[in-house]
Amino acid sequence: MNNRRGRPLRFLIAQLVFISGCLFLPTENVRATARHGGASDMIDEATFPTSRESTISLFRATAESSQVVTWQENGHSHEGQPLGFAIISAPENLRRLDELQSGLSRLADPRLRTSSGDVSELLDSLPAVVWLSCSVHGNELSPTDAACRLLEMLIDEKSATAREIRDSLIVLLDPLRNPDGRSRSLADRRRWSSFHRVDDDQSLHHRELWPGGRGNHYFIDLNRDSWQLTQPETRRRAEVIAAWQPQVVVDMHEMRADDTFLFSPPNQPLPSFLPPTLGKWWDRFARAMGRAMTDRGHDYYRGDWHETFAPDRFVAWSIRTGAVAILLEVPGVDGSHVRKRDGTLLTFDETIARHLSAAEAILTTAARNRRALLSDFHTHRRHVVDGTHLEPEEGRLPLRGNVEDHVDWLLPGFPETLVTEGTSPEGSKAPTNEYVSLTDGNVRTVVLPPSRNDSRRRLVVETLLRQGIEVGLVDDASKVGALSDPQGRTPEDRRVAAGSYVIDLHQPLGSLAASLLNVTPTLDEEALLAERKSLEQTNRSLFYSVTAWSLPLWADIDVLYASDDVAADPMTHESLNASARRQINPATLRDAHSLMMDAADDATLVAALRLLEDGVPLQASAREIMHAGRTFSPGSIIVPLHGDAPLEDIARVCGDAGANLLPIDLALTDRGPDLGSRHVSPLVRPRVAILSGFGTSAQALGRMWHVFDDEMQWPVTLLSIQRISRADLGAYNAIVLPDGPREGGARLREIIGSANWNRLLDWVSFGGTLIVCGESIAAFPNDPIEESRVHLRVRREILSRIPSIGRRVAHDLAARALLDRNPTLPKHPFGDGPGPLWVLPEFADEMEALAWDERERRFSPRGVLMRMSADPYHWLAAGLGAEPAIPVWTAQVCHALPPAQAVARLATGENLCVAGLLWPEARRRWEASTAIGRERIGSGQVIAIAGDFKRGSPVLERLVLNAALLGPSLGARPSTGY
Repeated sequence: MNNRRGRPLRFLIAQLVFISGCLFLPTENVRATARHGGASDMIDEATFPTSRESTISLFRATAESSQVVTWQENGHSHEGQPLGFAIISAPENLRRLDELQSGLSRLADPRLRTSSGDVSELLDSLPAVVWLSCSVHGNELSPTDAACRLLEMLIDEKSATAREIRDSLIVLLDPLRNPDGRSRSLADRRRWSSFHRVDDDQSLHHRELWPGGRGNHYFIDLNRDSWQLTQPETRRRAEVIAAWQPQVVVDMHEMRADDTFLFSPPNQPLPSFLPPTLGKWWDRFARAMGRAMTDRGHDYYRGDWHETFAPDRFVAWSIRTGAVAILLEVPGVDGSHVRKRDGTLLTFDETIARHLSAAEAILTTAARNRRALLSDFHTHRRHVVDGTHLEPEEGRLPLRGNVEDHVDWLLPGFPETLVTEGTSPEGSKAPTNEYVSLTDGNVRTVVLPPSRNDSRRRLVVETLLRQGIEVGLVDDASKVGALSDPQGRTPEDRRVAAGSYVIDLHQPLGSLAASLLNVTPTLDEEALLAERKSLEQTNRSLFYSVTAWSLPLWADIDVLYASDDVAADPMTHESLNASARRQINPATLRDAHSLMMDAADDATLVAALRLLEDGVPLQASAREIMHAGRTFSPGSIIVPLHGDAPLEDIARVCGDAGANLLPIDLALTDRGPDLGSRHVSPLVRPRVAILSGFGTSAQALGRMWHVFDDEMQWPVTLLSIQRISRADLGAYNAIVLPDGPREGGARLREIIGSANWNRLLDWVSFGGTLIVCGESIAAFPNDPIEESRVHLRVRREILSRIPSIGRRVAHDLAARALLDRNPTLPKHPFGDGPGPLWVLPEFADEMEALAWDERERRFSPRGVLMRMSADPYHWLAAGLGAEPAIPVWTAQVCHALPPAQAVARLATGENLCVAGLLWPEARRRWEASTAIGRERIGSGQVIAIAGDFKRGSPVLERLVLNAALLGPSLGARPSTGY
C-alpha cells in the first residue's frame, strides 16, 4: 500500500481498534448513560489514556501500512499481553536490518579484528541506534501516550525533522514496558470516574488504591529489576538491548504534579566503569532539551535526586553498557488534569507534550551527531576489551567494613568537628582489611567455582547471559598465575577447578560485567563527605537507591579473581538449560533403602514439591547427616522406597528439577541421626497463606507471591488482612506476613489489631508456623515483656533493656568464639571475640533515650549487604553459604529476647558490612542483632527474618521457603485442637 494513500485508512483502523480495546464502563456508568439518553460524559475516550490493547494494536496497524515502521514482538507479560517494540528508520535501512545489525555488532566488538579502514567505513555508513522505553511503571501514563504521538511524528512524510531522524538513526520505540500494571492503573481511573473532572490531586480520582499500578502483575517494580532480571518484561528488554547495543537510551517517567521537568545528567555520586565521554554527551543532550523546554515556556532542572550509583534502575544499568542513558521525568496528572499549588492547571496533553519535545530534541541531536556517537561508543568498547576500564581509580574508597577506617575526618565527636562547607577532607586512611576490587586493575577473570548450591550459581550465569555478557565453562582444571578471593586470600591450589564458570572482563560488555560482579563498590571521598553533611544537616540522603549490589553476594555463591585469561568453552542459554537437567537412571536406585537430596541446593525444594504433588511420601531431616562420605544439610529430603515406589517418575521429576538423588543402602548413617531417628520427620504438604492488603509492601508481597507461584509453582492463598477475624486459619499450616513499607511496621500493628493478633497466635499455639518478614517484625504486639506471647522485638521499643541484652549476647558470642577454636566446627565471622555491645549513654528519662535513638536512626543503612552468621546445624539455614549476606534498608533492628532464640545473628565490627555504606552509628545499632529469630508458642512457632524483601534476594527468599515448606514438619508439633 502506498504510504501516503494508506494514512487515512490507517488512522480509521487505529481509531476503531482504540474504541474496541477500551475496557467496559462500570455499572454506574451504564446507568448514567441511560439517564443521559445514551451519551455518557463520565469518560471522554478522546482524552482518556490509551489502553494496553489499543496501544499495541495501533503500533501493529501502523507497521502493516507504513514503509518506515516494523513491529517486533519479544515475549509476553505474566498476563499474556504481548511485549514488543517498533523499529523506525528510512525504508532502505529497514530493508537491510540484518546487514546493519551485523555492522553494529562489528563496531561494538573490536575483537572481530575490524581494521581502521573498516571502522571508518562503518562509522560513515551505519545509523546510530536510539532506544526509547515508556511507562515501565504502569501508573505513569503519559509516556505510553507520548509514544503513540511520537510514532505519528516520526512517520510524517512531510516533516524534514522526521526524515533527518529516519535517515540517520534506527529508533527502537517500546511504547509499553509494563502492560499489566497499566491495565490495573487504568481500571482504578475508570472506577473513580466522575461526570466532572476533578483537578484536586488529593482525590481518589488521582490516588490509586493498594496495590496500585506501579508494578507488574506480581506488583514488582520493573525499574528495580534491571540487573536481577527476575521478570519476563525486564528479561526481554535486556535481550533486545544486548542484540541492538544502542548508543542512546531514553527512559520516560512521571513524577509528582507540582514538579517541573527533570532530565539527565544525574547528580553525584557516579559509579565506576563509565565511558569517559559520557559527561560530554549528557551535557550536549541536556542543552538540546533545555532549549526545547525554554522555547515552550517550561521550567526544568537536572540532577537533584536523580543518581546512578547502583545499576538497579534502567538508566543506571544502561550507562554500564556504554550507552548515553537519559532519564526523563515529567509532572504526572494521572491521565486527567491537576490544579497545581500555584493555581495553574496542568493537563494530560501538556505532560505528553513535554515528553514529545524532549524526545524530539534527543532524536534530532543524536541524528546530527550520528558519527560521533558511534565513534565514542566504539572507542569505549575498544578500551574495555583492552582492559583500560579496570585501571586503578584515584581518590575512591572501598565501601566495605568500617567506613571510619578509610578516612581521617570521621572520628569520635564527628558531628562537632564536621569539616566546614567548602573544605576538603585531607588524607584518607589505608583500609584495615585488604579487599580486592575490580577497579584495582589486577583482575582479568572472575571465577564462579563449583558449589553445593549449583542452582544458585546457574541463576547468576543465566542472569549474565541474558544481558549479553559472555560466560565460559572450564572443562579441565587450569592453573593461573594469581588467584584470590575478594578478601585477597590465596587458595592453596591455584587452579581454576573443572566445572567453574568464568567471565573474562576484557569483553565488549566488560564494564557491565565488572559492575555486577564487583564485590566491593567504591565511592569518591568528596561524595562520602557530602552524604555525611546532608544527613547531619538535613536528615536527607543523597542516595536515591541502594549503596551495595553484587551478583555473587546477592546469590550467596563463592567467587574468585584471576589475573590471567582462562580457557573455557562459551556458554549459551541452551547449554546452560541442558546442564540444569540431570539424567538419573532408575535402575541405579532399585536396591536402595532410601534416596536423599541435599537441601544445600535450591533444586531440592523444587523437586520435593513436585514429588508431594504426585503423592510421593517424603521425609525431612532436622539435623545434618553424613553418608558415604557426603554431607547432607539439615532440611535434606529423604524419599523412602518402601513398597512399590514409582522410581521412574521419581527419577524424572528430580532430574528435570536439577536435584541430585543419592541412593542410601542402609538407614544407618556415618554421622548424624539414622534415617529412622526422631530427628527425621514426615514432610507434610505445605498449606501456605500470605497475608495481603493495605499495610504490607505491595512489592514485598509480590516478590513472595512470585517465588511461590511462578518459581516454585506451588499454590498459595493470598489472605486479606481484613479477613483474619473470619478466615478458617486451620486450613493452613504456614502463614507469611510479608515485609511492610519502610518504617511502616507499627502502623501495620494497628491495622491487624490486637484481636486478630491473638487469633493468629492462638493458631500458632495449635501447631501453626507464622513467618514475619522485615519491617513487619515491628507489627508484633507491643505488650509488656512479662505478659507478652512473642519476645521478638524491635530495638526502639526496648531501649531500657538494651544494655542487659547486650551483655547476654556478648557472653553468647564469647562462648561461640571458644567453640569455634575446634577445627571441626565452621568458623563464624565475629572475629577473635566480641567487645562491649550496645553501650548507651545515661538518660534522664525515656523521652531523652528516644530522642538519642532518633538521631542515631538517621544514619541507618540504605541497601547495605550485611554478613550473617547462622547456626549451620539448623534447618532454617539450609541452602546458605558459610557467610551469607542479606540486604538491609531500614532503621529497625530486631532482637530476640528469652525465650526466643536467635538462629542467626549479624556480624560485629568490621565484619558486619560486606558491601555498601554503613556509618558507625548504624553499625553500633545493628551488630550482633537478630537476623533470624524463632520462638515456640505452644505446639507451633513464630519465625522472624530481618532484611529488605522489597527488591528480591535469593537468600531471604530461601529463608522464607525453608520456614514455610520445612517449618510445619521440622519446627512445629501440629495439633488437631484448633
